[in-house]
Amino acid sequence: MWSYQSIFKDYESVFDTIIVLCIDVQMRFFRAARSFRLFILAIFTVACCLCWPRSPLTIRTPAYANEATQQVQQGVSAYESNQYIEAIAHWKAALSHYSESESQPEAQRDRAIISENLALAHRQIGAPSKALAHWQSATATYTALQDWPKVGRLLTEQAQTYRQLGQPYQAIGLLCTPISQSFQANTSQANTSQANQYSTEDCASESSVSLAQRTGDRPAEIAALGSLGETYRAIQRYDLARQVLQAGLTLTATANSPENTYQQALLHNSLGHVFKEQAALSYQQAITAQRGLTGSERRLRAAAQAAADISIAQFTRSQTIAQQLGDATLESKALLGQLTVTFQSGQIESALAIRNQAIALLSQLPPNQEKVHLTLQLTKQQRALATADTSRASRSQCSDIVLDSATEQLLQQGHQLAQTLKNNRLTAFSQGEIGHYYECLGDYENALEWTQQARLAASSDRVLALDTLYLWQWQAGRIYSAQGETDRSIEFYKKAVDNLDRVRAEILSSDRNLQFDFRDAVSPVYRELAEIQLASVPAIEAAESIAFLDPKKQMDNPTEKQTERNQIKAALGNIDSLQLAELQNYFGSDCLVPVASQRLDDLLSANNHEATSAAALISTVIFPDKTAVILTLPDQTPLLHWIALPENTLRESVIAFRNSLEDTANELEGFDTTQSQQLYQQIIAPFQTALTAHSIQTLVFVNDGILRNIPMSALYDGDHYLVEQYALALAPSLQQSAISSTTRQTNTKPSRALLLGLSQNPTVNGQSLGALPAVKREVEEVLSILPASDLLLNEAFTKDNLEGNLSDRAYPIIHIATHGKFESAPNSTFLVTGDKEADTPDDSANRTSTENKLLRLKELDALIRAGTPDETANTAQQQLLDLIVLSACQTASGDERSTLGLAGVTIRAGADTALASLWSVDDESTADLITYFYQKWTNGLSKANALKQAQIAVMKDPRYFQHPAYWSAFMLVGDWQ
Repeated sequence: MWSYQSIFKDYESVFDTIIVLCIDVQMRFFRAARSFRLFILAIFTVACCLCWPRSPLTIRTPAYANEATQQVQQGVSAYESNQYIEAIAHWKAALSHYSESESQPEAQRDRAIISENLALAHRQIGAPSKALAHWQSATATYTALQDWPKVGRLLTEQAQTYRQLGQPYQAIGLLCTPISQSFQANTSQANTSQANQYSTEDCASESSVSLAQRTGDRPAEIAALGSLGETYRAIQRYDLARQVLQAGLTLTATANSPENTYQQALLHNSLGHVFKEQAALSYQQAITAQRGLTGSERRLRAAAQAAADISIAQFTRSQTIAQQLGDATLESKALLGQLTVTFQSGQIESALAIRNQAIALLSQLPPNQEKVHLTLQLTKQQRALATADTSRASRSQCSDIVLDSATEQLLQQGHQLAQTLKNNRLTAFSQGEIGHYYECLGDYENALEWTQQARLAASSDRVLALDTLYLWQWQAGRIYSAQGETDRSIEFYKKAVDNLDRVRAEILSSDRNLQFDFRDAVSPVYRELAEIQLASVPAIEAAESIAFLDPKKQMDNPTEKQTERNQIKAALGNIDSLQLAELQNYFGSDCLVPVASQRLDDLLSANNHEATSAAALISTVIFPDKTAVILTLPDQTPLLHWIALPENTLRESVIAFRNSLEDTANELEGFDTTQSQQLYQQIIAPFQTALTAHSIQTLVFVNDGILRNIPMSALYDGDHYLVEQYALALAPSLQQSAISSTTRQTNTKPSRALLLGLSQNPTVNGQSLGALPAVKREVEEVLSILPASDLLLNEAFTKDNLEGNLSDRAYPIIHIATHGKFESAPNSTFLVTGDKEADTPDDSANRTSTENKLLRLKELDALIRAGTPDETANTAQQQLLDLIVLSACQTASGDERSTLGLAGVTIRAGADTALASLWSVDDESTADLITYFYQKWTNGLSKANALKQAQIAVMKDPRYFQHPAYWSAFMLVGDWQ
């Protein structure tokens, strides 16, 4: 971590200068163990101190000066002995001798120095919020004294603390204000021509970087750049992180001093982490590409390996410098970085050799908090990302820990040191990790004992209870489950889920970019509990569905049936909480997910809503070894059926089905329905008789994982597609109700729309995406059906025009027909506008860029929310957004996170419904389908029935060879009425 420390060692009035002022230049938020790293707000490292030149400081001598001086000196002695709690007590006592209203500069400066010391000590004990308050107090004093070098340094301290607290944009604001809008709107584009360029000109004069430059404080500038690079890394802006860190390295080359040499090592270490994370992301994308058969797997794996090689080189360079300086702590951190990369690359033997090197260095480290962190991290084993099986959580499968005698010794050493340091957080973690070690050995007696200690320690500390207690409750649940004590297991799983529901926003904001992190850290808690709950519910086979629904059978054992209802309801509730967490994980902590007053399954099963009386709910829940399919019918006990296939087998089947739908190469030969019929038999067939008996007309799906990536409309029973039998819709979750607001009338006819279209051939990142000539016909057809609409076509489709229209009028429908992509990273999700990038200078002349501007999902959301209707608008114009249509968009077939963007459209924009395509469909058939949809909707059909009729019309059109690729891509998400 890039920061400064100020330890006032010789605080006596007889001296004119301070003997030593130290700076803690490096603190790092470790990310090694995925199930461990997301929840520690203050896991960081402490580097050796460097001496900074200071102007002489004159200390005034009031009557109580000797006592204050003595307290400060005692605090320094305690701090140097790693007795941080004692140091805080002494410095607080010293601070009490100074009045906050004291106006003399000497007294103000004395108070600020003590505040710095207190901030440093609180950071050492893992209390970043208290540290931040002291940094802010000291900064305010130095600002009043116009001590701009000190202000700049303390802004870096504050920024680093904000980053620890999971607030990276606040950190960036202090380090380099303002961050340009393009930095925030765009995703990491390290390998594209659109990557942003870092420049210190972007930093406002009051920011840390600018203050250091203006005052000529070169070490402070390097430290600020190091912190800024780390913060860009935290928000996955790897292009900017590399540029900023490289700028810092350039500055260190201007002078040959131990100080600069040390900073070089830190910068190389930071760059190592940047490339390490890029490698991990590329590995994950390669796995997605492999599943989706996109053909880009080899390129992504090559990119991952290249990034891993550079990462190792950077860590090795940092290690070499650390060895030259004789700094065992810095060398240990460099080795830990190498260890992570080699584990992730699947080089297990090399990783264990590096681990042995790091273990040997531990004896040379001072007995402080950092040593505890390093010790605990050396017990962890990273998943080999090149062949990662993300269907199983590494912690539940014990693949996150090295099970050898060295691990047991390291855990005990870490625990003893944490107790010596009186650090409650580290003590609880060490106890919990020892319990996990015994859990993985199958020694459940010791595992429960240590886990119980960790739970009690976490429960007694408010901060620990917020972000770590669930870990040990989950661990206790796993252990009881392994012992066959189901009731006790459910008890602790429920406690873990309850805690996660309360704190998941804070947890997910810390790191939300890589799917396997979320799966390891949060997802298994919900899934494992749901699996235990469903295990006690009797399942059905296809022939049994009517028997299970027989009224007499329902009344035979009312208590038993009520228990089954409760178990299924609880399991669905847990998975629904997980799905909401997944949306939040996808979009980040800024995603506000409104929760309906009544769950969708309750609403449908109660049969008390006219619009839902002929609707049924089908929920799917994917577990590692099987998949649950649950049917909720009006006024009935839900029915459970199991698909007895491992997740990876089901995934392969789903992806093969999706790819067959997109492939029209052999359309003249007819569509191969093999995969379609198989999935129908697994998902629909077990319930078909019950659906028929209840005269169900609409099926609403709440799908899990990879099942979100396929259109249910194309499931085939051997004679008909599912859409020929039912109107279909998807709900983002049970709590994100798909029922219209009570303020809007059911089946309200569409009145007008804001239509945006791009029929011309756009260019994105140097690649031509192809023209969509039928888009012009599509939007003009809609305009003829809804003549009160407004149209922005091609060059008129710009962000500014969109913003202007939304600010002038309220639209119940926003219809966007253009190329678009939904991908794993939400910031990579975009729509293509008709606007071009700014002119680009050439060697000989100015030329207009051929690149089209992109509209990010976050930007669309912001524009919609910011739009306000004019004051003269009537009631119809002021109604809430009813529908967003996104045609010609596509999602990756093997990437289950990409479809979260589709669900997020309705939530983030405040719309009731989204109508979107899973892949880029033939634009002629799309124009026909959209036209049919609006015609049917304006004639009084519900949206789901209008889509059903539109899809059937295209299905029967001989021009499209009766291939489902032309009609099945469109899905209705949200309110189906």
